[in-house]
Amino acid sequence: MRTNRILRAVPDHSFVRLDNGGRHSVLRVIRDVDIASVVHLDEAIAALAAEPVVVIDLDACPYFDSTGLTVLLRRLKTQAMVIVLPASSAIHRTFEVTGLLNIFRVVETVSDAQKAADEMLALKLAHAALNR
Repeated sequence: MRTNRILRAVPDHSFVRLDNGGRHSVLRVIRDVDIASVVHLDEAIAALAAEPVVVIDLDACPYFDSTGLTVLLRRLKTQAMVIVLPASSAIHRTFEVTGLLNIFRVVETVSDAQKAADEMLALKLAHAALNR
């Protein structure tokens, strides 16, 4: 069901892949994210707005520029997300230099991201219960 929704929302199906076989949807970015393609990333995250936490896997993303960072920061205001970004990747260095490792929850593997998303969801639920 979720797969169909995102495929309709993202015109370029070769840009991202959705894996929703785990506890949380994993949006795998498999192409360059730059000014020409960033709209696809934005639309893909928007299509998952109903998800409590989204995992964004940048492991296979060859290039990620400031337009992608801007989309992630803007979407973080309304969408909880965990970023998969191995420490050895050049994109990780971009997150490090810009200070975004302190803003986003960044982990090395999708498995770690699923666990981090579980923790984030538990905190959201606890916060909601306290505010009732």
